[in-house]
Amino acid sequence: MKSSKSKLNYGNIEVDERIFDPESTKVRISTMIDADVVFALRERAKKEKTKYQTLINSILRQAVMGGDPLHIDAIEAALLKRGFIKKGRG
Repeated sequence: MKSSKSKLNYGNIEVDERIFDPESTKVRISTMIDADVVFALRERAKKEKTKYQTLINSILRQAVMGGDPLHIDAIEAALLKRGFIKKGRG
């Protein structure tokens, strides 16, 4: 009987293809974020009892995956809505 789960060969190992699902695979990046934004994210994460990196991912996911293509305006709007930055910031 064949399994309904797809398997991928990874070297000599057979693994479930869901391991490589973009929603569950994390990619390490390096970026520069204004210190005040990072501090605000950390404070917000502490209040929400979550990790600030998880919060950043959640905010970016909501801003970017909302059906629109990647736009800085969408990310900025999400940060504005949550009070992380103020309008007119330059």
